[in-house]
Amino acid sequence: MDEFKPKNLILIGMMGSGKSSIGMKLAQDLEIDFIDTDQLIETQYDLIINLINEKGEEFFRNIESQVLQDLNQEKFSQNKIIATGGGIILREQNRKILKELGLIIWLKVKPETILSRLKKQENENRPLLKSNSEDEKLSKIINILKVRENLYADLADLVIDTDKIKNLAEISEKIINYFKNGNFTQ
Repeated sequence: MDEFKPKNLILIGMMGSGKSSIGMKLAQDLEIDFIDTDQLIETQYDLIINLINEKGEEFFRNIESQVLQDLNQEKFSQNKIIATGGGIILREQNRKILKELGLIIWLKVKPETILSRLKKQENENRPLLKSNSEDEKLSKIINILKVRENLYADLADLVIDTDKIKNLAEISEKIINYFKNGNFTQ
């Protein structure tokens, strides 16, 4: 797609918002590399979800912050699509690093959509959503979103509602056109 090459495009949002899928599509369309911070954590730190479950969320957040710092220090960390973990924005130091790294797109999604998407994935590796009932899971998603929503909004250079636009190609095109047409401050 044309000659738009950003410093980095960073995708933030809740689990199930489409960060990985949209990130891969953007990377393909722009012909640049895709990085998923959760995958980096799994490969670089050889962590499995059970270990994170045993050691707790704070343990995971420390490693997540380190991966983000490493990305920010790498000289080759330009012209990349970076999909982040949903809670990476919880730490102020991470928010500062994200702003330094590039342009930020918040993939906004309703709690009911998140629950529906996670059910389709049949992924039991979501420690924050361990629960027996659908109502309890939805309640947890709503509570998590309440804590994060303002942080996502404050960071975002662009907000894409993935409830309204579901087609990956359409989302990718919208993001690329937005920034290609100079709608950013970097």
